[in-house]
Amino acid sequence: MIEPNDEQIERAKQMVFGMFAHQVQRGRLTQEEAWKRGQSIRFESEYAELGDADVIVEAVFENMDVKKDVFAKLDAVAKPRRSWPATPRPSTSMRWPR
Repeated sequence: MIEPNDEQIERAKQMVFGMFAHQVQRGRLTQEEAWKRGQSIRFESEYAELGDADVIVEAVFENMDVKKDVFAKLDAVAKPRRSWPATPRPSTSMRWPR
């Protein structure tokens, strides 16, 4: 997860871990499963830190200019032919610009 500063990274962690805690409370995940999932998410402030990622999930709000900017930044750091871009079904069509 890319956030511009430490404060926003901390808020993002609280949100993500809170969602996992909720799933544990509802019996949908065990504490161990939640912990493993939480540990699999990287929280960074720089795109360069994603250079060794095998899967990159794009979840930018529906603004094509912002999405194009994010994909260009990811394209500059992602492993060629090894990183898999994933995106929620957007209302706009977007392809990885490789």
